[in-house]
Amino acid sequence: MKFFRRFCLSLWLAVSLAGAKQELQLLEQVQAFFNGLTSMEAPFAQLSNGKVTSGTFLLKREKGRVLIKFDYEDGQFILVDNEKLIVYHKKTKKKYQYCISHTVIFEVLSGRLDFTKTQAQITEVTPKLVKVALKSPNTTGGQCVNLVFSRYQTTGNIQTLLAFTTEDAKTQTLVSFEPDKTTLNKPINTNEFALPHQ
Repeated sequence: MKFFRRFCLSLWLAVSLAGAKQELQLLEQVQAFFNGLTSMEAPFAQLSNGKVTSGTFLLKREKGRVLIKFDYEDGQFILVDNEKLIVYHKKTKKKYQYCISHTVIFEVLSGRLDFTKTQAQITEVTPKLVKVALKSPNTTGGQCVNLVFSRYQTTGNIQTLLAFTTEDAKTQTLVSFEPDKTTLNKPINTNEFALPHQ
C-alpha cells in the first residue's frame, strides 16, 4: 500500500511538473509574440454591454512610442498615443481625453507586460487555441484581461492574437479579430493615427 501511495504521489508530481513546464513555455511564447510585435492591422468586432460594433484596429510601436487605433464604422474612433487615450466622435467632432497608464490591456498591447512575472495563467489549451488570463498588480480598478491565441497546427506554437476581453466591476468587453485578414509587422504610416481636422 505504501509503495502504491508513493507511486501515485510520484506520478502526480510528474504530471504537475509537466503541466507547469508547458504553461511556462506557452507564456514565454506569448511574451515573444508581443516582444516581436511592431505593428498589427485587422478588422475587428466588439461586444460591450449588449452592443455589437465593428471597424478596423491598428497598432504601431516604434522608438518607445505606442499608437493604437480603433476606427469604428459608426463614426467614432479611439486613439491611444502612449499613455493618452482620446475618444473622438466624427459626427459631433467632440473629443474626450483620458490617461490609461494603469490599464492591463494597454500594458499588454504596448509590450510592457512581462507574462512570466505577472499573475498570468493559461486557462485553456486545445490543438487550435490557447487562452491566457491575467491581472497586472500595477493596475487600478481590478481590471482583468483574457487573451485568445491561435496555434500553428504543425508545431503547436503561438501564431496570432484572435481576441481579447477586458473586464472590471461594471463592464465586460470582447474584441475579436479576423485572422485571415490580420497583418503583423508590416509598415503603417503614422498619419493613419492622426485626428481628423476639426
